[in-house]
Amino acid sequence: MATINADYAKFTDRFGLVQPEGNTSDNGLRFTAQFVRALHLAGKLDTLACTEIVEIVKRCEIRPGLFRRAPNNNVQQSHDDYRGLAVISHYCDHSISRRILARGREAPIPYWFDTVDPDEFKAKKIFRKHMHPWLGRFPSMIAMHKKVVGESLSCTHLRWVKGDILKFSLEQDGIVFVWMLRIILGKIKSLEEPFNEWEYNVSMEYPDGVGEVLEEYYNHKHADGTWLKGDFGK
Repeated sequence: MATINADYAKFTDRFGLVQPEGNTSDNGLRFTAQFVRALHLAGKLDTLACTEIVEIVKRCEIRPGLFRRAPNNNVQQSHDDYRGLAVISHYCDHSISRRILARGREAPIPYWFDTVDPDEFKAKKIFRKHMHPWLGRFPSMIAMHKKVVGESLSCTHLRWVKGDILKFSLEQDGIVFVWMLRIILGKIKSLEEPFNEWEYNVSMEYPDGVGEVLEEYYNHKHADGTWLKGDFGK
């Protein structure tokens, strides 16, 4: 019988990051977070597994709290991997989220994560066409990290989370983002109803949950389809 580690090994790149096909992509941290969730659901996320995953993640950390897409890829990072990092931190090492929050708060513009020029702030980048490094435009992502480290969430943050649950709706990437939100924020009382409504709507199209969503997204069979089958982030 195949094991979860053997199934995911087929989709792991040379750096240890899980990928859609095994080759290094731009979102290995996000896909590795999905593997972490699968290990948790399978009862296989022990201290050794977490230690190995955290070491892999640290190879992507250019500066404390600033992560690139892969150890050999300094293309500008985006919010999807930082959402994945919140999930990894939630299950394995809360200090990842602490470093991310510290980096964001210390930046000249709060939550300015410039992967290309990690030691330089360029004022010209505040113009719209250069806004990609500003992850402060994703408050629900920040809320995930705050919850991981035990910080309280303001009413404004909770409104942003509710807004993202509605905004992402049934779009494939969006379903995964809301699923990650629910993994971390799902026990907050004021969010239970919107998350339940989201699950109902998603299940009408994807009754096998995020595993089915991901296999359709990849357009081929993947370990996520097996080990995340039926999961809606509860």
